[in-house]
Amino acid sequence: MKEDDSTIQLDVPRHPVALACVGKTHQGGRAENQDALGWWEDENWFCAAVADGAGGHEGGALAASLAVHTLLEGFRALRSLDATALRQLALQANAGILAEQGKCGLGGNMFSTVVFVAIQKITWQVRWLHAGDSRLYWFCQSGLKGQTQDHAVQITQSAGKNQPPARSHQLFSALGQPPENLLVDVLDRNHFLVARDRLLLCTDGFWDSFSSRELTEKIGYPNPVVCDQYCNTLLAESLQRAGSKSDNLTFVVVSLS
Repeated sequence: MKEDDSTIQLDVPRHPVALACVGKTHQGGRAENQDALGWWEDENWFCAAVADGAGGHEGGALAASLAVHTLLEGFRALRSLDATALRQLALQANAGILAEQGKCGLGGNMFSTVVFVAIQKITWQVRWLHAGDSRLYWFCQSGLKGQTQDHAVQITQSAGKNQPPARSHQLFSALGQPPENLLVDVLDRNHFLVARDRLLLCTDGFWDSFSSRELTEKIGYPNPVVCDQYCNTLLAESLQRAGSKSDNLTFVVVSLS
């Protein structure tokens, strides 16, 4: 007997029709919040950035703010996903931080990690860049599709008896370095977003509280729409896990529907 085709529903990827963005930041257990975040969009373009004043150094808050501002304003003028042009925006942010180091006399105490994403809202092509250990995660309907690789090395230190070893990571690249020493990774392949994809941009103060699997379960499909209230819950859970001496933590979730 022939099936009635009208009853068959195919769950296939489709172009997004809407984009929503939510961002949260908290100083954690630190005296000052040296993270920064922001986003910009019009009818055809979207971009977002998250930055972390590296290591809590003096001037870190200014460096993070400069990084986010330069990338967002630079992309607002650029409106292109050309990888070379996006790398140049990162170099401009780096130059701005270096110039500010000279003005403030901070020298080696003014750095920032950064992660940045840009989306063309007609084709839904996406491209991102990062320097340091602020991360981007790409979740799709089947799970975690990809993430950035930290510019850092993990350091394990022995702890007391019956205590797990303490782990930390040391950056080997961040904005605020001489250009010849700076490593900026820019996505060099063409990727396109589909409905139900989600992007997470975050500092280490946030991602350090969760495994990649946990983040996939909490943010990826088929969870409900990642709304402001839900992100407040994620923020509270991250703070609880990190404890009273937690780092600053910041994240931005971009949801496609």
